[in-house]
Amino acid sequence: MRQPILELRNIFKAFPGVTALDNVNFDVHGGEVHVLLGENGAGKSTLIKIIAGTEKKDNGDFIFEQKAIEKHTPFLMREMGISVIHQELSLVRLMDVKSNLFLGRDLKKKNWLLSKFGIRDDAGMVSRCKQVFAELGINLDPNKSVMELTLSQMQLVEIAKAVAFDSKVILMDEPTSSLGPEEKDQLFRVIERLKGRKIGIVYVSHILEDCMAIGDKISVLRDGQLVANIDANDAEIDTLIKLMTGRTFQERYPKISGIIGDTILEVQNFNKEGVFENINFSIKKGEIIGFAGLVGARRTDLLRAVFGLEEINAGKVFINSK
Repeated sequence: MRQPILELRNIFKAFPGVTALDNVNFDVHGGEVHVLLGENGAGKSTLIKIIAGTEKKDNGDFIFEQKAIEKHTPFLMREMGISVIHQELSLVRLMDVKSNLFLGRDLKKKNWLLSKFGIRDDAGMVSRCKQVFAELGINLDPNKSVMELTLSQMQLVEIAKAVAFDSKVILMDEPTSSLGPEEKDQLFRVIERLKGRKIGIVYVSHILEDCMAIGDKISVLRDGQLVANIDANDAEIDTLIKLMTGRTFQERYPKISGIIGDTILEVQNFNKEGVFENINFSIKKGEIIGFAGLVGARRTDLLRAVFGLEEINAGKVFINSK
C-alpha cells in the first residue's frame, strides 16, 4: 500500500471560545490532488496554516515522509519540501522573474571569493528558471519584470518557485479565483505536470466544478470536523453542498421575486483615466445589481468612486433624479 507523503492524525486546534479543528485526519499522496472543501469558518485555513507551519496544533500527529514532526515553523516546512501558494500572491513586483524565483535563496558564483562577497550567479539563475519553466510547460522570460506579468503568469511563477526547490507537497489556496477560462486551463495543465512529478497537491477552492475537474480525492470540513473523504469521481455537486452546509438545497440559485420601484441611483459616463471608462448603470428600489469581474477588473475602484472616495475625471451621479 502506498504511503502518504504527508499525514495528519487527530489534529486538534482551539482558539478562545471556539474549536477550529476537532480531531481531523488528512493525508496527501505523491501525484495526487487532494481537494479541501468547506464553508467559511469550517477550519480550512487553520488546517492549511498548520501544514505550512504558521500555526501550531494543540494536539495530534504531524507525519512527513513517515517521520513525526514536532517543530513547526514556515522555514522548517519549506526546507522539508512543503510550499504554499496563497490567494494573495507574494511576489515582489519591482523585481524580475528570476529574482523572485530565487528570493532569499540566490544562486552564488562558484568562485570562492565572489561567493564570499555574495555575488549571485545571474546566468545560473536564468538557466535554472528556463529548466523549471520547460518542465512545467511555462513560457516566460526569466528577465521580465513581475510588474509586466498577468495574474495567471504570477501564479505560475509561484508554482515554479516551489518546483525549483524540490517541493514534495504544494498547497494551493483558491488558485483559480482571479483566472479566466483559458488561464484556468493552463493552470490545470501545469497541475497535471506536477502530478506526473509525484508532487502532492492540496487544493482549496469554493468552485465545486473546478474541484471535481482537477481533484483525485475530496475532504470536506464542517464546523472544524472532517465530515467526508470521498473519491472525486464519485462526487456530485449537490452532495458536496449538503456535506459542506449540513442542509439540502432545492435550488442553488433560487429566483427571488419582489416589487421593483422607481430609479433611485443613476451613474452616467463615469471615467477615471487608466482605471475605468464610460461606465453607466442605474438601480431601482427593490432591485439587486451585481458587478462581476476577475480580481483587478476595477469593480472596487468604481464603487469607491460612486461613493465619493475616489476622484473621477468625468461623469455624473443622480440620486432620485437629482
